[in-house]
Amino acid sequence: MWKKKVRMTRLRFTLPLCLILLSSPCLAEGPRKSIPGSPDDPSSQGRQDAVPVSSILPVDETARSELTQLLKAAMARNPEIRSRQARIGQAQGRQLQAGLHPNPSIGLEVETELDAAGTADRGFTAGYSHVFETAGKRGRRLAVAEVEVQISEDELAETRRVIAGQLRTLFLQILLLKRDVSTRQDLLRIATDFADLIQAQVQEGEVPALTLDQAKAEAERIQADLGLLVSQEEGLLLQLRTLAGLDPTDTVVVRGELEPHDIGPPLEELSRRALAARPDLKAARAEVDRVSAQAELLKAQAVPNIVGSAGYSYSRSAFDLFGLTADGRPAPIRELSHGISVGVSLELPVRDRNQGNLAAAAAEGRAQRFHIRSLESSIRQEVAVAYQRYASSYHSLAVLQTEVLDRSRMALEALQKAYELGEIAFNDVLAEQRRLADLQGAYNSVLQAYATAAADLAQAVAVPIP
Repeated sequence: MWKKKVRMTRLRFTLPLCLILLSSPCLAEGPRKSIPGSPDDPSSQGRQDAVPVSSILPVDETARSELTQLLKAAMARNPEIRSRQARIGQAQGRQLQAGLHPNPSIGLEVETELDAAGTADRGFTAGYSHVFETAGKRGRRLAVAEVEVQISEDELAETRRVIAGQLRTLFLQILLLKRDVSTRQDLLRIATDFADLIQAQVQEGEVPALTLDQAKAEAERIQADLGLLVSQEEGLLLQLRTLAGLDPTDTVVVRGELEPHDIGPPLEELSRRALAARPDLKAARAEVDRVSAQAELLKAQAVPNIVGSAGYSYSRSAFDLFGLTADGRPAPIRELSHGISVGVSLELPVRDRNQGNLAAAAAEGRAQRFHIRSLESSIRQEVAVAYQRYASSYHSLAVLQTEVLDRSRMALEALQKAYELGEIAFNDVLAEQRRLADLQGAYNSVLQAYATAAADLAQAVAVPIP
C-alpha cells in the first residue's frame, strides 16, 4: 500500500511542486544578489583601486585587530626573529671594530755586559712605532661593515615577512574552520529538524522506520564532520601559539569574519611594490654592494702601510784604565752616550698578494647580479600566480554564492514544504539535502583557496607588518 501511495504522489509531483517553487519569494525573478565588491556589484564599478594593498586580506575589522595583536606578539617573541635581531648586534660590533685605528707599540731594551775583570757596560734603548694606514683602508673597512649591518637588517625583515605570512595563513585557516563549523551546525540543525519530522510521521504510521534511520544517519554524518573540524582547529591553534612565541597554555583569541572582496590595485602595481619592498631582494642588492666594497678594500690592502718609529738610547761603558781629574787625583775612565733615532719603514710590494681574492670578488659580484635577476623574475611570478589564484577563486566564490548555494538552500526549503504536503518522496528531499552539504563543502574549499591565495599575495608583495 505504501509503495502504491509513493508512486501516486510522484505522478502528482509536477504541478503542485512547480506552483510552490514559483511562489517561493527566494526563487522569484528579481534583482540578483551580489557579493559586495564583486564584478556584479554596481557599487564596485569604476573604482578598481577601492581596496588598498594593506587590505588584501579578506577579513573584517575584528579579525584584523586580532591578527594585528598576534603579529605584534610574534615579532616580539618568536625565537627565529630574536636570533636575527642578535645577529644585527653582531654585525654592529664588527662595524665598531672596523673603525678602530691600529694600536701603536713601544719597546724597551736593556743591555748589561760583564767582562772578565768585573767591570760592566750598561745601557737601554726605548722605542715607539706607529702604523699609518694608507689608501683609505679604515674608510673601506667601514664601508664593508656598514653594508653587512644593512644585510643583517634586511635578513631580519625577510624573516619577519615569512613568519608573518605563515601566521596570516594559520589565522585565516582557523577562521575558515570556524566558518565551516558554523555551516555544519546549520546543516545539522536542518537535518535534525527533518529527522524530527520523519519521526513524527513514523509514529503516525505514514512512513516506514527505515526512512527515519536514513534521516538520522545523515544527521550523524554531519555530527561526525563537526567533531573532525573541532580537532583540526585545536591543532591549528597550537601551531599559531608556537609561531607567535606563546606558551601552549596561553589563550589565543581568533575572532572575526571573512569578507571576500576583489583586488583593488592591478597586477602591475603589485609587482612594482613587491620589487621595491621585498627584503630578500634588498638583501641581495646589498650583497652586491658588499662585494664591491670588499673588492675596494682588497685593492687598498695591496698598498703597504707606513710604519713610523722613534727611539732614545743611553749607554755607559767602564774601562780598566784610570785618568787624572782636574785636581790631579786618579779616577776610572767611563764613557756615557745618548742617542735619538727616527725612522720610516714599509713593506715592499714585490708581489700583489690579493690577486686571487680580487678575482674571486669579481666572480662573486657577477654571480650575485645573476641571482638578483633570477630573484626578480621569481618575485614577479610569485605575485602573478597569487594574483591569478586570488582573482579566479574570488570569481568562483561569487558564482557559487549567488548562482548555486542560495538557490540550493531555497530549493531545499521548497522541497521540504512539498514533502510536508505529501507531494514528493523522502528520497528527493534527502538527495537535495546531501547536495546542499556537498555544495557547501565545495564553497568552503574554494573559500579556503581564496583565503590562502590572499595570504600568499600579502606575503609576496610584503604587506607592512604592524
